[in-house]
Amino acid sequence: MLARWSRRGWRFVRGEVLVLPSRVLVLIFCLGLLTLPLFTRDPYVLRVVILSIGLLFAKGAGLGDFELLAPSVYVLAGLTLITTFQRIAHVRTRLNAALPLGAADRPEL
Repeated sequence: MLARWSRRGWRFVRGEVLVLPSRVLVLIFCLGLLTLPLFTRDPYVLRVVILSIGLLFAKGAGLGDFELLAPSVYVLAGLTLITTFQRIAHVRTRLNAALPLGAADRPEL
């Protein structure tokens, strides 16, 4: 059953997704972004990659007639907002538990 579904999925990907080279590039780019945390633990790498793509495809850069700088800045703002809410939730949980912020991270002596 699993082999049948995997063959059907591969047939769909080969017939629909891998037809145009642009779709292949988008697929490789998405897979690269998804595997980025496996290669580095630096949290700023994703920001640098997103902003670099926005700058490469900015109007006047010569790589296209479309503008990707503004959407890349909006994506960065959204990711920053998510990070802010995660940090607020983390601090709030620690304060409600009445533990010092670094108490759970320190090893027991």
